[in-house]
Amino acid sequence: MRLRDFLVANVLRPLTLAAWCLVLWGTLLLVLVAWKAATAGLVAARESLAPAEDASVWAWLNLVCAAVALVVWAGAAVVAWLNRRA
Repeated sequence: MRLRDFLVANVLRPLTLAAWCLVLWGTLLLVLVAWKAATAGLVAARESLAPAEDASVWAWLNLVCAAVALVVWAGAAVVAWLNRRA
């Protein structure tokens, strides 16, 4: 039981925190892209989110975080909708 408590406290909780931080970062990016789409148009919004050919790993990480955030929040909406119907 001690090893399980250690793993939960020192491994799983920090990993969960890091995962939610990435989801929140992706959410912020999606909000900013939506704002840019509303003010500057869809082409400018797509260019701000899509990494260039010579982009660093951070640009790709931003794109992945935005995609993961979209999937997480869509999944949360589906679960909330299904629980409400039950």
